[in-house]
Amino acid sequence: MSNDFLHGAQSIADFLEVPIRRAYYMLENGQIPAARIGDKWSARRSRLIEHFEQREAETLARGSNGKAA
Repeated sequence: MSNDFLHGAQSIADFLEVPIRRAYYMLENGQIPAARIGDKWSARRSRLIEHFEQREAETLARGSNGKAA
């Protein structure tokens, strides 16, 4: 299961395909599920995928106008 772990903000940014500064913003503001272990951010690939699948489902449930259906 060690392949499931991303160690460091750069690894997380690469996985999410976002610039490193955007990844830091998301990490520091709790926008994605991750934890600091020592001085490095760590996250699970599987949890990130689950997180974004949930957000996608919530968005689709709201419809295109952003309000609950």
